[in-house]
Amino acid sequence: MTKKLAKVIITNTSGTHEVKILSAIIRKEGTRTVDTAELVLPANTKADENDRVRYIQDINDVTNLTAVYNFQGSTVDEGGYDLDGDDSYDSVINPSSTKTISTKTYKNTDLTSPRYYMNYGIIYAGTKTTVSHDTKFDFSKQFDIVCAGSSIDVSGASGGSVGDKRIFFSKMDSSGNGIEVGITKNSQTIGFITDDFWTGYARVRFNSIEREYKQEWKYTSSNTAYGKVNVDKPFILRLWREGDNLLRFSFDGEESGSWYNGATSLSSLTLDTSDTGSSDSPQPPYTLANTSDIWIGAGRDGSNNAANTWKGIAFQLKIYTGGYLDQNDAELLQMSSSTPTTMKFNGRIFNIKDSVKNKTLSCKGDGDVILNYSFNSNQFDNTTPNDSSFITRVSIGGTKKNIYDDGSTTDDIMKSLILLADSSYSVIIGTGYSPHTLVGNYVAEGSFLVNVRTVLNGLADSAFWSNGRKIFYLEKDEGIATGLEYKSNQGEESRGVRILDMGKADNYMVNSVELIGRQFLKHRSQGLGAVSIGTVKDLTYFPNNLTLTDSSSGILVQDTDYTVNYDERKVTFLVAHNSVTADYDYEDTSGSSDSYFLDSDSTSISTYGEYYRRLFVPQLTKRADFQRLAQKLISHNKDTRDRYQIELPYLANNIRENHKVKVINRKTGVSGTELTVKQIEWHYPESKTIIQVGENLIDGFDLDQNDSLTLSTTVSSIQKSKV
Repeated sequence: MTKKLAKVIITNTSGTHEVKILSAIIRKEGTRTVDTAELVLPANTKADENDRVRYIQDINDVTNLTAVYNFQGSTVDEGGYDLDGDDSYDSVINPSSTKTISTKTYKNTDLTSPRYYMNYGIIYAGTKTTVSHDTKFDFSKQFDIVCAGSSIDVSGASGGSVGDKRIFFSKMDSSGNGIEVGITKNSQTIGFITDDFWTGYARVRFNSIEREYKQEWKYTSSNTAYGKVNVDKPFILRLWREGDNLLRFSFDGEESGSWYNGATSLSSLTLDTSDTGSSDSPQPPYTLANTSDIWIGAGRDGSNNAANTWKGIAFQLKIYTGGYLDQNDAELLQMSSSTPTTMKFNGRIFNIKDSVKNKTLSCKGDGDVILNYSFNSNQFDNTTPNDSSFITRVSIGGTKKNIYDDGSTTDDIMKSLILLADSSYSVIIGTGYSPHTLVGNYVAEGSFLVNVRTVLNGLADSAFWSNGRKIFYLEKDEGIATGLEYKSNQGEESRGVRILDMGKADNYMVNSVELIGRQFLKHRSQGLGAVSIGTVKDLTYFPNNLTLTDSSSGILVQDTDYTVNYDERKVTFLVAHNSVTADYDYEDTSGSSDSYFLDSDSTSISTYGEYYRRLFVPQLTKRADFQRLAQKLISHNKDTRDRYQIELPYLANNIRENHKVKVINRKTGVSGTELTVKQIEWHYPESKTIIQVGENLIDGFDLDQNDSLTLSTTVSSIQKSKV
């Protein structure tokens, strides 16, 4: 039977329902523009413009996928039905990092978590997440529960006692009936060896009849135990009920242990939960359904209080109901890298094309609202956005406006702007992000991308991406290491990887920059002395509101007494006068100006020629901030960038924007260039992924946008030139 690796869920006035999908092209555009989806559905599909569309794609069959929690800094569900957790937990651990909570250190690094370290995780150290019950959580029939995590304190004095438990997943009612999945400390004797280790555990209960499963570890020929919990090392716990109602459990893909009736081992890997088939007495639980909430990170005691809390990291929880993963899917899950996002697209229909055989939906992602948002002072007041708990805005006439006080940090300003653009977004501060503290005020003006992508991210050396559930991530702009390699032209190991396009791009180069801020005019009174017909006088500055006066005859008339060449700052006299004075206003662009800065990189200019940007930045107000932005623009854009477009012959679910991957191409001598993922395009059911790494592929969109470094469209003199 063909596996279904993707599904589409549509929400409209008639409810939420899954629809048949014929084909899909999903484009994740990163910071470039809004994500899009082109979906081809059967002609009789009920869909209208502005209906919500969600596209779910995974490495495993999604037919019976009810909910999936990827724990990317949140407990939102990416299964398509918003079966969200309450976001109650102890902390978020970032990719490639460690975190200490109450003297305990949790690790998510390439040494401890080689499958998960490139993604986020949730730390549970006594707090639990609650997922409200929904009828979709029906465990009365076939189901599959997959828990991926790691645990601390599994050895030594802090490693607990035999019989202790730590529960990852619990769905128990007040009578103690239901399901729990976690780990337990067990004692095991094999031959002359007795050891106490933590290993996999499950408990099922119905009408006071209970059974437990305890995983057993094994030993190598050198008496080294394996199949147990190791400190900080991730593992996968899986409890599932097959079509014949046999309940089974595995630890990291291994079934080695037994079900227990109290202290008595049933010496069986399976538990018959049919209502008639078991010879075990009393009869094992045959229905495990209840209406209680799911708890993540804790179990329940006899009084329905939290107990046996998880001490570690949660990386993923998948819940399937009405079916279960087959053996091939289970093995694939065990071998594959972790999935940062399952909901690849979440947005709305903006165009529908009907034909006799099918219906084509064109959709824009939720980022359409936020990425195309423009800020102005009229949108801000004392309560909008609701940011007073973390940032100070300047009040004008008693009303807080779009001016952020000096000393504000780039991350807090971004949080405030995101709250205004779409308050349903949340912000995660990711690995390597170091906010910049502004010296002067910050004025929120212009588009979201201008403010966030270029100015604030430029000041803080950062990048951003968002997932399908409105979570906005700020990370270091050089990308997050993954250890992933894509090999082309290398026989079988390449798996058909093709490099579609490659080269170096100078489209984003900057090695000479002029930043101009909000200019405040100064006044100049300049004596020109006696003049004759044809006398030409130079003005010191470019004049605004120019007035010429003669000491005896008063104000002179332009084009009668004189003419002006404003671009060259020259005045040519048509009539002689004895003593002339020029009064005018001018913009201060001197080196001491708070709103002006020039910078360049001579080495880059010598190598590539001059790539000059003249940019209007009304958001900044102090010279030190202009200086930092200019330096960052040049340091990050003064060299050409490698660019690759790569086609993968499968649906790559383990990558997302700002991940770093290594490109290897023996044919061209490229032996291992590590580059950042900028764009991703999935094709279903063709099972093809196209990724853009190193730099965005420039097309008509970018040309229409002038160029990606344009900070404001309010000044037409912004230019790009190579001289």
